[in-house]
Amino acid sequence: MGRSSAVTGMAAVLAAFWGNRMQAALLCLLALVVSQPMLAQETAPGETDRVAARDTDFTFSLAKTIGQPGAEVSVAVLFARKTRAPNLSRIRVRVRYPSAVLKFDRVEDAYLSRRVNMRVQGKEDAGNASESVLELNLELPEAQTASYPSGQIASVYFKIAADAVDQIVPMIPQAWIDDSEVTPESSVAQIEPGQVQVSKDPVFVSCFFFAH
Repeated sequence: MGRSSAVTGMAAVLAAFWGNRMQAALLCLLALVVSQPMLAQETAPGETDRVAARDTDFTFSLAKTIGQPGAEVSVAVLFARKTRAPNLSRIRVRVRYPSAVLKFDRVEDAYLSRRVNMRVQGKEDAGNASESVLELNLELPEAQTASYPSGQIASVYFKIAADAVDQIVPMIPQAWIDDSEVTPESSVAQIEPGQVQVSKDPVFVSCFFFAH
């Protein structure tokens, strides 16, 4: 965060020198864009390991998000299919997480899934005494001729426990494409895990000139 603040501060100084509010806003926006790679390099303890990209037909991903204890967070569900890849009709997903930290609330479809009338369903079950299991079903209707969409296909909402301490909860999915399990060594598909970072004082990057 130190580097980001320095870049943003430099933009503010230059903007004051120029005395132009529009130029200041553009400089601040540029500073935020430049700072993103710096922020991405700062890996928090326990953060989900990055999965090396492979040349596969399909990629299923869960996004990374951050929230405070007692708040609601959403995790984006993403899917990518190469144009040369065969079509599919169903993806089934299973995710485990600590029941004392996260509670599944609901799953909502996204614009791309609504366009093809995809059935988006989610159900939470008790895995054991300390964890819960979320089952997702993302399925095209029968007799559907449209292609399975690439992009964000759903959002999963969780409630963070009010007494949760600062931590990172890995969201490592198991996935089945048309009932065939995606294994780690699969040459056809790969899975990219997500995470929920719980923080009592989350840091959100903002711009002084846009906020005033």
